[in-house]
Amino acid sequence: FVGDEAAYLNPEAALETIRPIADYLAKHESVSLLLVGSTAGDITDESTLSLSQARADAVKKTLCDDLGIAESRIHTDPWHISNAGYDDGAAASSNRKVTLISADTELAQNLMNNH
Repeated sequence: FVGDEAAYLNPEAALETIRPIADYLAKHESVSLLLVGSTAGDITDESTLSLSQARADAVKKTLCDDLGIAESRIHTDPWHISNAGYDDGAAASSNRKVTLISADTELAQNLMNNH
């Protein structure tokens, strides 16, 4: 993702990265996913959580609108990694991502129930 945005750094590469996930979901209709958007930095506030949520929503939009996966199978959640620091930018840039978790796992259930 672009820094401080929910826009893909390279939209074509993002689509090609996400396409195999959609292909898997199309073949395994009982599988649902939790998409956890993330940011990193020294402060956790509403703006960082909002950006994390927007990143998860961007991947959900690609899966559902562009690749045909039912919205009911894709859940989203924001995450922020606190105290990662911005001195060299590496921590922040490495956490501009969305992590996929099977929605049926205990971890996913706990995350979804806590938000």
